[in-house]
Amino acid sequence: MLTQKNNTFLSLALTVTAIITSASQVVCNTQNEALDSKPHSSSNLCDKTTEAGWIILDGTRNVSFNMVHLLASQNIPCTVLVKPHDMVFADAKLPRIPLVTLLECDFTDPHFKPQSLTFTHESKYLFMDPEHDVYKEWHTTVTTIAKNAIALAKTNHLTIFYPARVYVFNNQEVITDESLYNPITEQGMTLMKIEYMLKCAVQRKSCKVRKIRMSYPFGPAVFDYLLSSTFKEVPTQGRMTWLFRTDKPHQFCFVKDVARIALQLSTYKTDHEDITIHYSGYTYPSVEEFGTAICQVAGVQLKPRVVSKFQLSLVAIFQPNAERGSDLTTYFEQPVYMEDSKELVEAFSFTPTPPELAFKETLDWFGEFGMATRTLQQIHHTHSS
Repeated sequence: MLTQKNNTFLSLALTVTAIITSASQVVCNTQNEALDSKPHSSSNLCDKTTEAGWIILDGTRNVSFNMVHLLASQNIPCTVLVKPHDMVFADAKLPRIPLVTLLECDFTDPHFKPQSLTFTHESKYLFMDPEHDVYKEWHTTVTTIAKNAIALAKTNHLTIFYPARVYVFNNQEVITDESLYNPITEQGMTLMKIEYMLKCAVQRKSCKVRKIRMSYPFGPAVFDYLLSSTFKEVPTQGRMTWLFRTDKPHQFCFVKDVARIALQLSTYKTDHEDITIHYSGYTYPSVEEFGTAICQVAGVQLKPRVVSKFQLSLVAIFQPNAERGSDLTTYFEQPVYMEDSKELVEAFSFTPTPPELAFKETLDWFGEFGMATRTLQQIHHTHSS
C-alpha cells in the first residue's frame, strides 16, 4: 500500500511525465501538421550576394534554427537540410526568402551519400548541431549525423561549425581553454567521440573545424524538456520545473548569441584549422534566481517545482526519455562552471544579448508556438466530433 507521502511523489511524477510527454508531442504535432498553407519551395534560387553561403544540417531546432534566421537577417544564403518528417515544421517556421533553400534529406541514414546532393548556391561553411528525440537511439544517431556531416564537408570543401557541450568534462573543475576531456556520463562519452571525430577530420585534411562550446542553452526552438516547459508554463503558472536542486550557481546561454558568435568566427582570419571558443553566457547565483528573472519579465511570481531522484525514476517508467536527465544527475547536483575564451572578448568584442531581452524573445516564441499547436488541436477536435 502506498503511503500519503508516496502518493504525493507518484502524483508529481505523473505530472512531470505529462510535461515531458507534452513537450515531445508538441514538437511532433507541429512538425507533422501544416501550420501554413503556403509552400516554401526547395528549388528557390538565391539572390546574388558576395557573402559565402552556409549549409545547415537540420534547421528545425536548437542553435541551427536560430542560425538560419540570423543568416537570413544578414542576407547570407543558406541551404537547410531537413529530415522528411520535419519538412512541414521547417516550411512554416523558417524564413521564406529566396536566400533560404530547404532540401529534404535524411542525414541520419548510415548510408547517406553526400555526392547525391545538389546545391543552388556555392557554400563555404557547414553548421551541424546533432540531436535526436528518442534517447534510446540518441547515441548512435548523433554520431551518425556527425559522420555524415564530416563526409559532406569533405566532399564540398566546407568548414564545420559545431556548438559543443560541457559534458565532455567533469563537474569538479573550472572549464578553461586548457581543460582536458574527462567525461563522467554516457552522453559525455558520446559527445567526446564526436569531438574526436572532428579532430581526426582536421588531421586528415578533410575539413576545418570551428567549435563554440556553450553552457546550458535556451531560446527559440530549444526543446529541452526542462526549459521548454518552463518558458511555456511561466506566463500562466509561474512554474519552473528542475531536477534535484535549484540552490546551486548555474550558467545558461541564449542560442541566438551562439549563432552570432559562429557568424563572427566565420570571418575570423587565422591559420589555425581547429578552433574552439568557450561561451558561458549568463551566470546566476542559483537556478531559482534564473527562474525568478524569467518570471520578472513575464510579470508573475516564480513557483519552482523540484523533481527528486526518486520522482525521476518513476517518470522513467512511463517516459524512457527521462533517462537522459538521470544520466546527467551529477551535473544537476553540482553544475559545471566554464570560463569564456579570451578571444571572445579580445578578438570579437562580443556583447551578449541582455538577459531580459533574451527571456522576452524566448517567452514570445514559445507563446506563439503553443498557440499554433493549440489551434491545430482544436481543429482536430472539431473534425473528429
